[in-house]
Amino acid sequence: MVNRSTFTLVTARIASSRRLVRAYSAVVLTAAGCAVAAPADPQRGPSAYEPISFSDVSVEEAVRLAADDIDRLDALRASESEGAQALLERIRQVVEFVEKEEPDHASLDYLRGRLYAFIGRESEAMEHLQRFVGTRAGRNEWRAYRVLGDLFVEHYPRLARSHYESAAHLKSFEPTILAGLSRCARGTGDLNEAIRFAKDAAEADGDKTVFYAHNLARMLMADNNWTEAQGAAEMALNIAKRSAGQSQNPREWLGVVESQYNLLIAILRRRVNETPGAAQPYLDLVNYLRQRSQNSVAAAREDALSVLKRGIENTAPSTPAPLLEQYAIALSEAGRSEDASKAFQDLRDRYPDNPAAAAWIGRAQSDEAATDDQHKP
Repeated sequence: MVNRSTFTLVTARIASSRRLVRAYSAVVLTAAGCAVAAPADPQRGPSAYEPISFSDVSVEEAVRLAADDIDRLDALRASESEGAQALLERIRQVVEFVEKEEPDHASLDYLRGRLYAFIGRESEAMEHLQRFVGTRAGRNEWRAYRVLGDLFVEHYPRLARSHYESAAHLKSFEPTILAGLSRCARGTGDLNEAIRFAKDAAEADGDKTVFYAHNLARMLMADNNWTEAQGAAEMALNIAKRSAGQSQNPREWLGVVESQYNLLIAILRRRVNETPGAAQPYLDLVNYLRQRSQNSVAAAREDALSVLKRGIENTAPSTPAPLLEQYAIALSEAGRSEDASKAFQDLRDRYPDNPAAAAWIGRAQSDEAATDDQHKP
Protein backbone atom coordinates (compact mmCIF):
# COMPACT_ATOMS: atom_id res chain seq x y z
CA MET A 1 0.00 0.00 0.00
CA VAL A 2 1.14 3.54 -0.67
CA ASN A 3 1.86 5.50 2.51
CA ARG A 4 -0.01 8.84 2.53
CA SER A 5 2.69 10.63 4.53
CA THR A 6 5.20 9.73 1.84
CA PHE A 7 2.73 10.93 -0.75
CA THR A 8 2.64 14.47 0.65
CA LEU A 9 6.29 14.93 -0.35
CA VAL A 10 5.61 14.15 -4.01
CA THR A 11 5.27 17.66 -5.43
CA ALA A 12 8.49 18.87 -3.83
CA ARG A 13 10.31 15.76 -5.05
CA ILE A 14 9.23 16.33 -8.63
CA ALA A 15 10.09 20.01 -8.44
CA SER A 16 13.66 19.34 -7.28
CA SER A 17 15.88 16.38 -8.12
CA ARG A 18 13.95 15.19 -11.17
CA ARG A 19 12.47 18.44 -12.42
CA LEU A 20 14.42 18.74 -15.65
CA VAL A 21 13.50 15.38 -17.13
CA ARG A 22 9.98 15.17 -15.75
CA ALA A 23 9.12 18.75 -16.59
CA TYR A 24 10.16 18.63 -20.21
CA SER A 25 9.64 15.04 -21.38
CA ALA A 26 6.41 14.28 -23.25
CA VAL A 27 6.09 10.49 -23.39
CA VAL A 28 3.16 8.34 -24.51
CA LEU A 29 2.70 5.73 -21.76
CA THR A 30 0.36 2.84 -21.08
CA ALA A 31 0.10 -0.26 -18.94
CA ALA A 32 0.60 -3.59 -20.67
CA GLY A 33 -2.58 -5.07 -22.03
CA CYS A 34 -4.32 -1.69 -22.11
CA ALA A 35 -5.18 0.58 -24.98
CA VAL A 36 -2.68 3.37 -25.57
CA ALA A 37 -3.63 6.40 -23.50
CA ALA A 38 -4.74 9.54 -25.26
CA PRO A 39 -2.04 12.20 -25.63
CA ALA A 40 -1.81 14.57 -22.69
CA ASP A 41 -3.65 17.85 -23.08
CA PRO A 42 -1.21 20.62 -22.04
CA GLN A 43 -4.10 23.07 -21.61
CA ARG A 44 -5.92 20.85 -19.14
CA GLY A 45 -5.75 22.44 -15.69
CA PRO A 46 -5.28 20.79 -12.29
CA SER A 47 -8.99 21.16 -11.45
CA ALA A 48 -9.84 18.67 -14.22
CA TYR A 49 -8.21 15.80 -12.36
CA GLU A 50 -11.02 14.75 -10.06
CA PRO A 51 -10.94 11.78 -7.64
CA ILE A 52 -12.16 8.50 -9.13
CA SER A 53 -15.43 6.93 -7.99
CA PHE A 54 -14.88 3.18 -8.07
CA SER A 55 -18.52 2.23 -7.49
CA ASP A 56 -19.17 1.72 -11.21
CA VAL A 57 -15.60 1.21 -12.53
CA SER A 58 -14.21 -2.21 -13.43
CA VAL A 59 -10.63 -3.22 -12.72
CA GLU A 60 -9.74 -2.97 -16.43
CA GLU A 61 -11.27 0.50 -16.66
CA ALA A 62 -9.35 1.58 -13.56
CA VAL A 63 -6.09 0.30 -15.02
CA ARG A 64 -6.77 2.22 -18.23
CA LEU A 65 -7.43 5.36 -16.20
CA ALA A 66 -4.11 4.91 -14.39
CA ALA A 67 -2.32 4.39 -17.70
CA ASP A 68 -3.81 7.64 -18.97
CA ASP A 69 -2.79 9.44 -15.77
CA ILE A 70 0.78 8.13 -16.03
CA ASP A 71 0.86 9.51 -19.56
CA ARG A 72 -0.35 12.91 -18.38
CA LEU A 73 1.96 12.94 -15.38
CA ASP A 74 5.08 12.34 -17.45
CA ALA A 75 3.96 15.03 -19.87
CA LEU A 76 3.08 17.65 -17.27
CA ARG A 77 5.00 20.90 -17.21
CA ALA A 78 6.74 22.03 -14.03
CA SER A 79 4.17 24.81 -13.67
CA GLU A 80 1.41 22.26 -13.11
CA SER A 81 2.57 20.82 -9.80
CA GLU A 82 -1.00 20.88 -8.45
CA GLY A 83 -2.06 18.78 -11.42
CA ALA A 84 0.84 16.39 -10.75
CA GLN A 85 -0.25 15.89 -7.16
CA ALA A 86 -3.85 15.24 -8.23
CA LEU A 87 -2.74 12.71 -10.85
CA LEU A 88 -0.49 10.91 -8.40
CA GLU A 89 -3.39 10.66 -5.95
CA ARG A 90 -5.56 9.11 -8.66
CA ILE A 91 -2.84 6.60 -9.59
CA ARG A 92 -2.42 5.71 -5.92
CA GLN A 93 -6.18 5.15 -5.65
CA VAL A 94 -6.15 2.85 -8.67
CA VAL A 95 -3.21 0.85 -7.30
CA GLU A 96 -5.04 0.31 -4.01
CA PHE A 97 -8.26 -0.57 -5.84
CA VAL A 98 -6.55 -3.17 -8.06
CA GLU A 99 -4.62 -4.57 -5.09
CA LYS A 100 -7.95 -5.17 -3.36
CA GLU A 101 -10.06 -6.36 -6.29
CA GLU A 102 -7.55 -8.27 -8.45
CA PRO A 103 -4.14 -8.58 -6.74
CA ASP A 104 -2.81 -10.84 -9.52
CA HIS A 105 -3.60 -8.40 -12.34
CA ALA A 106 -0.92 -8.48 -15.03
CA SER A 107 -0.40 -4.70 -14.98
CA LEU A 108 -0.27 -4.18 -11.22
CA ASP A 109 3.52 -4.44 -10.96
CA TYR A 110 3.85 -1.90 -13.76
CA LEU A 111 1.50 0.57 -12.07
CA ARG A 112 3.20 0.10 -8.71
CA GLY A 113 6.63 0.53 -10.28
CA ARG A 114 5.68 3.73 -12.07
CA LEU A 115 4.00 5.20 -8.98
CA TYR A 116 6.94 4.35 -6.72
CA ALA A 117 9.38 5.81 -9.23
CA PHE A 118 7.43 9.07 -9.25
CA ILE A 119 7.40 9.41 -5.46
CA GLY A 120 11.05 8.49 -4.96
CA ARG A 121 10.71 4.93 -3.64
CA GLU A 122 13.27 3.76 -6.16
CA SER A 123 14.19 0.36 -4.73
CA GLU A 124 10.54 -0.71 -4.71
CA ALA A 125 10.06 0.73 -8.20
CA MET A 126 12.99 -1.34 -9.49
CA GLU A 127 11.65 -4.49 -7.82
CA HIS A 128 8.18 -4.19 -9.34
CA LEU A 129 9.34 -3.17 -12.82
CA GLN A 130 11.96 -5.93 -12.99
CA ARG A 131 9.30 -8.44 -12.01
CA PHE A 132 6.94 -6.97 -14.61
CA VAL A 133 9.38 -7.23 -17.55
CA GLY A 134 9.95 -10.85 -16.61
CA THR A 135 6.31 -11.68 -17.36
CA ARG A 136 4.64 -12.35 -20.68
CA ALA A 137 2.58 -9.18 -20.24
CA GLY A 138 5.66 -7.03 -19.61
CA ARG A 139 8.45 -8.44 -21.75
CA ASN A 140 7.42 -6.34 -24.75
CA GLU A 141 6.66 -3.12 -22.83
CA TRP A 142 9.44 -0.71 -23.82
CA ARG A 143 8.33 1.94 -21.33
CA ALA A 144 9.06 -0.36 -18.39
CA TYR A 145 12.60 -1.00 -19.65
CA ARG A 146 13.10 2.72 -20.19
CA VAL A 147 12.05 3.59 -16.65
CA LEU A 148 14.37 0.87 -15.31
CA GLY A 149 17.16 2.54 -17.24
CA ASP A 150 16.23 5.89 -15.70
CA LEU A 151 16.37 4.37 -12.22
CA PHE A 152 19.80 2.79 -12.69
CA VAL A 153 21.57 5.33 -14.91
CA GLU A 154 23.00 7.62 -12.24
CA HIS A 155 24.87 4.98 -10.25
CA TYR A 156 24.96 1.94 -12.57
CA PRO A 157 25.26 3.23 -16.17
CA ARG A 158 26.26 -0.14 -17.63
CA LEU A 159 23.27 -1.89 -16.12
CA ALA A 160 21.06 0.99 -17.20
CA ARG A 161 22.35 0.63 -20.75
CA SER A 162 21.10 -2.96 -20.97
CA HIS A 163 17.60 -1.76 -20.04
CA TYR A 164 17.71 1.13 -22.50
CA GLU A 165 18.90 -1.22 -25.25
CA SER A 166 15.99 -3.57 -24.50
CA ALA A 167 13.65 -0.58 -24.78
CA ALA A 168 15.32 0.57 -28.02
CA HIS A 169 14.87 -2.90 -29.53
CA LEU A 170 11.13 -2.54 -28.97
CA LYS A 171 10.83 1.18 -29.79
CA SER A 172 13.33 2.68 -32.21
CA PHE A 173 14.19 6.39 -32.43
CA GLU A 174 12.44 7.20 -29.13
CA PRO A 175 14.01 10.38 -27.65
CA THR A 176 13.65 9.33 -24.01
CA ILE A 177 15.57 6.13 -24.71
CA LEU A 178 18.24 7.86 -26.78
CA ALA A 179 18.75 10.47 -24.06
CA GLY A 180 19.15 7.67 -21.54
CA LEU A 181 21.77 5.97 -23.72
CA SER A 182 23.55 9.32 -23.95
CA ARG A 183 23.69 9.55 -20.15
CA CYS A 184 24.97 5.97 -19.97
CA ALA A 185 27.78 6.71 -22.41
CA ARG A 186 28.70 9.84 -20.49
CA GLY A 187 28.72 7.86 -17.27
CA THR A 188 31.12 5.28 -18.71
CA GLY A 189 33.43 7.93 -20.19
CA ASP A 190 32.56 7.57 -23.88
CA LEU A 191 31.94 11.23 -24.68
CA ASN A 192 31.77 10.79 -28.47
CA GLU A 193 28.99 8.24 -28.14
CA ALA A 194 27.24 10.40 -25.53
CA ILE A 195 27.17 13.28 -28.01
CA ARG A 196 25.98 11.04 -30.83
CA PHE A 197 23.06 9.73 -28.79
CA ALA A 198 22.24 13.23 -27.53
CA LYS A 199 22.07 14.50 -31.12
CA ASP A 200 19.85 11.56 -32.08
CA ALA A 201 17.55 12.29 -29.14
CA ALA A 202 17.21 15.97 -30.07
CA GLU A 203 16.51 15.03 -33.68
CA ALA A 204 13.91 12.43 -32.69
CA ASP A 205 12.21 14.97 -30.45
CA GLY A 206 11.85 17.43 -33.32
CA ASP A 207 12.75 20.51 -31.28
CA LYS A 208 9.68 20.23 -29.05
CA THR A 209 11.23 19.57 -25.64
CA VAL A 210 13.75 21.70 -23.77
CA PHE A 211 15.49 18.79 -22.10
CA TYR A 212 16.94 17.19 -25.23
CA ALA A 213 18.46 20.40 -26.60
CA HIS A 214 19.74 21.31 -23.12
CA ASN A 215 21.24 17.84 -22.68
CA LEU A 216 22.99 18.09 -26.06
CA ALA A 217 24.44 21.47 -25.12
CA ARG A 218 25.82 20.01 -21.89
CA MET A 219 27.42 17.10 -23.74
CA LEU A 220 29.04 19.45 -26.25
CA MET A 221 30.33 21.64 -23.41
CA ALA A 222 32.01 18.59 -21.90
CA ASP A 223 33.74 18.15 -25.25
CA ASN A 224 34.80 21.85 -25.30
CA ASN A 225 32.83 22.33 -28.51
CA TRP A 226 31.60 25.78 -27.58
CA THR A 227 30.26 26.84 -30.98
CA GLU A 228 27.93 23.85 -31.36
CA ALA A 229 27.08 24.02 -27.66
CA GLN A 230 25.87 27.59 -28.18
CA GLY A 231 23.63 26.47 -31.04
CA ALA A 232 22.07 23.70 -28.94
CA ALA A 233 21.61 26.03 -25.97
CA GLU A 234 19.93 28.62 -28.20
CA MET A 235 17.54 25.93 -29.41
CA ALA A 236 16.74 25.01 -25.79
CA LEU A 237 16.08 28.68 -25.03
CA ASN A 238 13.76 29.09 -28.01
CA ILE A 239 11.75 26.02 -27.03
CA ALA A 240 11.45 27.27 -23.44
CA LYS A 241 10.34 30.73 -24.56
CA ARG A 242 7.76 29.23 -26.90
CA SER A 243 6.42 27.02 -24.12
CA ALA A 244 6.26 29.97 -21.72
CA GLY A 245 4.24 31.92 -24.27
CA GLN A 246 1.76 29.07 -24.71
CA SER A 247 1.38 28.19 -21.03
CA GLN A 248 -1.66 29.23 -19.00
CA ASN A 249 0.64 29.51 -15.99
CA PRO A 250 3.92 30.94 -17.33
CA ARG A 251 5.71 31.60 -14.02
CA GLU A 252 7.54 28.29 -13.72
CA TRP A 253 8.35 28.37 -17.42
CA LEU A 254 10.00 31.75 -16.92
CA GLY A 255 12.26 29.94 -14.44
CA VAL A 256 13.05 27.37 -17.14
CA VAL A 257 13.81 30.22 -19.55
CA GLU A 258 16.13 31.73 -16.93
CA SER A 259 18.02 28.42 -16.72
CA GLN A 260 18.57 28.41 -20.47
CA TYR A 261 19.87 31.99 -20.35
CA ASN A 262 22.28 30.93 -17.60
CA LEU A 263 23.50 28.05 -19.74
CA LEU A 264 24.00 30.27 -22.78
CA ILE A 265 25.82 32.93 -20.79
CA ALA A 266 28.16 30.31 -19.30
CA ILE A 267 28.95 29.03 -22.80
CA LEU A 268 29.57 32.53 -24.15
CA ARG A 269 31.85 33.45 -21.26
CA ARG A 270 33.97 30.45 -22.21
CA ARG A 271 33.90 31.48 -25.88
CA VAL A 272 35.07 34.98 -24.94
CA ASN A 273 37.94 33.48 -22.95
CA GLU A 274 38.83 30.99 -25.68
CA THR A 275 38.78 33.54 -28.53
CA PRO A 276 39.36 36.99 -26.96
CA GLY A 277 40.01 38.59 -30.35
CA ALA A 278 36.63 37.64 -31.87
CA ALA A 279 33.94 40.31 -31.63
CA GLN A 280 30.77 38.22 -32.06
CA PRO A 281 30.92 36.30 -28.75
CA TYR A 282 31.07 39.63 -26.87
CA LEU A 283 28.01 40.90 -28.74
CA ASP A 284 26.11 37.67 -28.16
CA LEU A 285 27.01 37.68 -24.46
CA VAL A 286 25.77 41.25 -23.95
CA ASN A 287 22.59 40.46 -25.86
CA TYR A 288 21.73 37.47 -23.70
CA LEU A 289 22.65 39.28 -20.49
CA ARG A 290 20.10 41.96 -21.41
CA GLN A 291 17.47 39.39 -22.34
CA ARG A 292 18.01 37.54 -19.07
CA SER A 293 17.46 40.77 -17.17
CA GLN A 294 14.17 41.35 -19.00
CA ASN A 295 13.10 37.79 -18.25
CA SER A 296 13.88 38.34 -14.56
CA VAL A 297 11.64 41.41 -14.54
CA ALA A 298 8.82 39.40 -16.13
CA ALA A 299 9.27 36.66 -13.52
CA ALA A 300 9.19 39.25 -10.72
CA ARG A 301 5.92 40.63 -12.12
CA GLU A 302 4.39 37.15 -12.13
CA ASP A 303 5.57 36.66 -8.55
CA ALA A 304 3.99 39.95 -7.52
CA LEU A 305 0.70 39.00 -9.19
CA SER A 306 0.70 35.65 -7.41
CA VAL A 307 1.31 37.29 -4.01
CA LEU A 308 -1.35 39.94 -4.56
CA LYS A 309 -3.91 37.43 -5.82
CA ARG A 310 -3.36 35.29 -2.74
CA GLY A 311 -3.72 38.36 -0.55
CA ILE A 312 -7.02 39.25 -2.20
CA GLU A 313 -8.34 35.72 -1.79
CA ASN A 314 -7.35 35.52 1.86
CA THR A 315 -8.80 38.92 2.78
CA ALA A 316 -12.12 38.51 0.93
CA PRO A 317 -14.82 39.70 1.13
CA SER A 318 -13.50 42.88 2.75
CA THR A 319 -10.24 43.19 0.81
CA PRO A 320 -8.68 46.61 1.48
CA ALA A 321 -8.29 49.06 -1.39
CA PRO A 322 -4.44 49.03 -1.49
CA LEU A 323 -4.38 45.29 -2.28
CA LEU A 324 -6.93 45.64 -5.07
CA GLU A 325 -5.15 48.73 -6.40
CA GLN A 326 -1.70 47.10 -6.49
CA TYR A 327 -3.13 44.00 -8.16
CA ALA A 328 -4.73 46.11 -10.90
CA ILE A 329 -1.49 48.07 -11.40
CA ALA A 330 0.53 44.83 -11.59
CA LEU A 331 -1.82 43.47 -14.26
CA SER A 332 -1.36 46.66 -16.24
CA GLU A 333 2.43 46.48 -15.94
CA ALA A 334 2.33 42.87 -17.13
CA GLY A 335 0.55 43.99 -20.30
CA ARG A 336 -2.73 42.29 -19.36
CA SER A 337 -4.89 45.30 -20.23
CA GLU A 338 -8.25 43.54 -20.28
CA ASP A 339 -7.65 41.93 -16.89
CA ALA A 340 -6.37 45.26 -15.55
CA SER A 341 -9.54 47.02 -16.72
CA LYS A 342 -11.70 44.49 -14.90
CA ALA A 343 -9.58 44.81 -11.76
CA PHE A 344 -9.76 48.63 -11.78
CA GLN A 345 -13.52 48.48 -12.36
CA ASP A 346 -13.85 46.08 -9.42
CA LEU A 347 -11.75 48.47 -7.33
CA ARG A 348 -13.97 51.40 -8.26
CA ASP A 349 -17.16 49.41 -7.58
CA ARG A 350 -15.91 48.64 -4.09
CA TYR A 351 -14.20 51.97 -3.40
CA PRO A 352 -15.83 54.66 -5.61
CA ASP A 353 -13.47 57.40 -4.39
CA ASN A 354 -10.23 55.51 -5.20
CA PRO A 355 -8.10 57.90 -7.32
CA ALA A 356 -6.15 55.18 -9.13
CA ALA A 357 -9.32 53.50 -10.36
CA ALA A 358 -10.81 56.83 -11.41
CA ALA A 359 -7.65 57.78 -13.33
CA TRP A 360 -7.43 54.43 -15.14
CA ILE A 361 -11.09 54.35 -16.12
CA GLY A 362 -10.91 58.00 -17.20
CA ARG A 363 -7.94 57.27 -19.47
CA ALA A 364 -9.68 54.20 -20.88
CA GLN A 365 -12.80 56.23 -21.69
CA SER A 366 -10.69 58.95 -23.32
CA ASP A 367 -8.83 56.40 -25.43
CA GLU A 368 -12.13 54.82 -26.48
CA ALA A 369 -13.55 58.21 -27.45
CA ALA A 370 -10.42 59.06 -29.46
CA THR A 371 -10.69 55.76 -31.29
CA ASP A 372 -14.33 56.43 -32.13
CA ASP A 373 -13.42 59.89 -33.48
CA GLN A 374 -10.81 58.36 -35.78
CA HIS A 375 -13.42 56.06 -37.29
CA LYS A 376 -15.94 58.85 -37.96
CA PRO A 377 -16.35 59.78 -41.66
